[in-house]
Amino acid sequence: MSLQAPPRSPPDEGFAVVPLLHEVFGGVARRLRAQLTTRTGVDSPTCVAMVTVSTLEALCSDSEYEDAALWCSNTVVGTPDPAYVVFERRLLGRLMGRLFGEGDVEAFEPRANAVTEVEQVIGARMCRELTEAICSCWGGAEPLVIRPGAVARSRRVCADVDPVTPYAIIALELSGETPHGRLFVALPLGVTATLAPRRPPPKPPLARRIPRFERVLDVQVEVVIELARLEMPLRRLHGLRAGDELPLGALGEACACFAERQVFLGEPGTSGGLRSFRVKRRVDSPSSPGEGDR
Repeated sequence: MSLQAPPRSPPDEGFAVVPLLHEVFGGVARRLRAQLTTRTGVDSPTCVAMVTVSTLEALCSDSEYEDAALWCSNTVVGTPDPAYVVFERRLLGRLMGRLFGEGDVEAFEPRANAVTEVEQVIGARMCRELTEAICSCWGGAEPLVIRPGAVARSRRVCADVDPVTPYAIIALELSGETPHGRLFVALPLGVTATLAPRRPPPKPPLARRIPRFERVLDVQVEVVIELARLEMPLRRLHGLRAGDELPLGALGEACACFAERQVFLGEPGTSGGLRSFRVKRRVDSPSSPGEGDR
């Protein structure tokens, strides 16, 4: 199935929604991949292969295989023009092969006008799940509501649509060890008018923001009180015995360490009959807001 140039092009402003649709259908592709992987037990990479604005006349295949696809017509609430989902016959065959445990082998050889009843049931179910994913991922100012409609084995299902009506056409490509095929989604261009770029939620006013450090203040940490640090040859350390003495310097100096870094300087002492550490100053600050704390 290929896209051919339509005899009449839609307005240029319609192409402004192309990057927005890329974003929406990127989420749809991820959801469809997860659903297919869960159902078949085999990963089914799915990506957005194309987004364009054209007419339904561009969504066709070679005349010999014109009907070798499954066409699903869907009602879009709020607009008289329907939305369409079109499955390539080749894609349906590969999905059948996976469901029957044949891996990437097609369950049936593709041939013109050969969409089977089983493939039609699979396509109709995929169409429902696909339209639900589109509505869920839609980022417009107003929700998009699509209701399943007729499923047909011929593109004649869209014969009543004005041939010059502009449509947004999106192609999703499924693959495995080899390409599986494509499915196409055709949305009336008018429903894309409410689409807007996704923006992160606004940040709260500066006065209400919680400092990053404040978020971890209740975490329990280990603080080590050091009286001194010594350097000595390994030979001497190895030769230490019970009764040997090591000089520690002045008794009035000590430091509090966190994560092997000195945080406070102070002095050892006693408080209430227990050993204590009196903070004199913070190592990384010339001021001493905690001086005298025990």
